[in-house]
Amino acid sequence: MMINSQFKELDPVAKMAQLKKQYGKKAEFLSKENFPFNAFDDKWTLNGLGNNGQFIDLTWLHNSLLSLDDQIILRLTLAGMARRLAWGSLDAMAYSLRNIELSELTVAVFKDIWPTLSDHIKRKLNQFLIGLCAYDKKHFKALHQWRSNLVIGKSSPKIYDPEKGALSDLENQAFNVTMNQRSAAIIERGFESTHNGENQGLSLFSGFRIFLAARFMQILARRPSNLIQLKWSDINPDASIFIDQEQALFSDDDELKVRMFKAKRGGQFRQLPEGEPLILNNAISKEVLHYRNGYLNMLIKSLSAQDISLSDEELHRIFQCLPVFFTDALFKTKFSDKTELFKAVSENGTGFHMDKSLTSSINNFFYSLNIVSERVGDNFRVGNNRIRHTVGTNANRDNIHLNIIAKILGNTPMSAQVYVDLSDETRVLIDQNFIANDFLAKAFSTSVSSLMQSGEIAIEDDFGDAFGKSKGIKQCTGCQRSKPLGCYGCDNFSALASGDHRSQRVKAQRIYDFRINTGDAPQALLELKKQIRYIDATIIACDQVLQQQSTLENNDDH
Repeated sequence: MMINSQFKELDPVAKMAQLKKQYGKKAEFLSKENFPFNAFDDKWTLNGLGNNGQFIDLTWLHNSLLSLDDQIILRLTLAGMARRLAWGSLDAMAYSLRNIELSELTVAVFKDIWPTLSDHIKRKLNQFLIGLCAYDKKHFKALHQWRSNLVIGKSSPKIYDPEKGALSDLENQAFNVTMNQRSAAIIERGFESTHNGENQGLSLFSGFRIFLAARFMQILARRPSNLIQLKWSDINPDASIFIDQEQALFSDDDELKVRMFKAKRGGQFRQLPEGEPLILNNAISKEVLHYRNGYLNMLIKSLSAQDISLSDEELHRIFQCLPVFFTDALFKTKFSDKTELFKAVSENGTGFHMDKSLTSSINNFFYSLNIVSERVGDNFRVGNNRIRHTVGTNANRDNIHLNIIAKILGNTPMSAQVYVDLSDETRVLIDQNFIANDFLAKAFSTSVSSLMQSGEIAIEDDFGDAFGKSKGIKQCTGCQRSKPLGCYGCDNFSALASGDHRSQRVKAQRIYDFRINTGDAPQALLELKKQIRYIDATIIACDQVLQQQSTLENNDDH
């Protein structure tokens, strides 16, 4: 294809206008979600998520090194791919193309730049090359042959990385406690504005929206791309929207259930529901109902301010079509009447659903929790991948079958296999990353039932019950911690296998619960939480020692 030289003299706006005229209907496309766009527009709106929809920006092409012919081919290739690819995939592809500074769409240029690219960029570029070769098989025959022989490495998930992988038990416990505290604080504060600003109430409610999205990510182990698809019709009970959450009682059989939609397989919005609903426990169900009631009140107040009155049936019908995680535009848009309102939302439409901003909002919320980690200090972060790695890792540690792990994570057994197929080296890494293993190796390096040697003292409680021994008098007598509770986790302490360590576990948990209930922050109780974990590890190890001794005694009897 050769473009007339007259195009070269035109500015970008005039140039695109001429191309639209020249190509006519051939430049008009529908996105995967049936949003119309023209290939020669600089911005293609491909769906209705967010306040203004999600769009691809191709303005950068005007300043690229590509000839006008190649720019046209690139635009038409991407436009054709937009008919079957979700916005996220196409946006990532366009971003990659923008940053590799292509000069020509030739096999020679791609060969030159390929070694300099990361595996992530290579995967995106490979996807574009497939579309490019399909656009014109004859013209790009050599490119197709070269691409067919490429070997692209798969991304390696850092499942056990201290900063990006699964949370340790202590980190996970601190995370859970902090989330529960934040929930209580938000609910106690409420959504009513104490200021004159008309948007203050919406701001407070929007904060709860992000908390609940983070809670769903934590409990349901689903990605933001799953969560943004949720409508109120996906959360039962749906018989009445005027339920009083204070009177809502739950049992194991009637806790709230959530219908979740898949996101990665093709990216179709609300077209691929998972096979089974996900169940929310009692406490989380009450959070959802509290949020639901606040949502309804906000909606009714917003419509009343516009003199729009709905019957109970109409309100129920419109509410079922609204997104669980909304954009603020929902409560700021002015509708002329109820007809316009009903046109703005639909059973499977994207109107007023949050877009990728939900991901950054959740990450910012997690960062605001200020959770302290015993492994990485101030660099501790929680996010979607860490939560999913934690769930998958814990399920594997509990010997849960691969198919069940896949169902828990909402992915395929092939994807979940990474949590099961662990090399010996990886298992060693797990042991190094999780708390208490080093302590156990030292505490049980000698027989726990051996008699005390010179220089050692017994560790007892106030009633004379023995729990172990201290291997050094100086270190022990100078310690200010209460005994025996403060001894767990100390290198100087060897546990007695037959000691009643479970009683100390109960005592430590009682102290922790009391201090949490009286307002202490979880960060202030990390040392106590460590001791609880050490006691748990001690109990397991002592049980193993006693079991081994029992086995040896039985063998001697025979």
